[in-house]
Amino acid sequence: MNALITGGGGFVGQWLGKALLAQGFEVYAAGLGSALDQLGVLGGEERTAVHWVTADMRGTDAVDRAVERVRQLDRDAAAHRDRVAATQLANCRRLASWLHREGRLAEPWTVQSGTDMLYALISSDLIEALTVDRHWSTRRLARHLATMFQYTFTSRPDVGMT
Repeated sequence: MNALITGGGGFVGQWLGKALLAQGFEVYAAGLGSALDQLGVLGGEERTAVHWVTADMRGTDAVDRAVERVRQLDRDAAAHRDRVAATQLANCRRLASWLHREGRLAEPWTVQSGTDMLYALISSDLIEALTVDRHWSTRRLARHLATMFQYTFTSRPDVGMT
């Protein structure tokens, strides 16, 4: 079994990691800094057994980023990420399909191209670039994305929108 501990360098996270290792879990710990700086509770052998993932868990998409970093090593994390991606893609398809059925999907978008672009625009990289790198608040991000979606994907952006 695998375990991903967010805040793995903190007091509770380190002790949880120690307990999970003792029970035979493969442990992935995510937190700020490097493993050597963070994992003071663990002994030498335990330290080398923990897979450290440097991640700022304070961001809006922190868990997603941590899962993304370990999914190549952890099939449970990969399965979780695949389910999340499939759900996000299905939701984008629902929106593009609804706009198309209502006659509101703007040219030159098709249901497929609209789905693909909507999916790309909700990526963790885009969200992180604006909220972390550019210091946008989540409120500002939501407002600007809503405006961009409205004027990019709808043929009559002023009708029925508030």
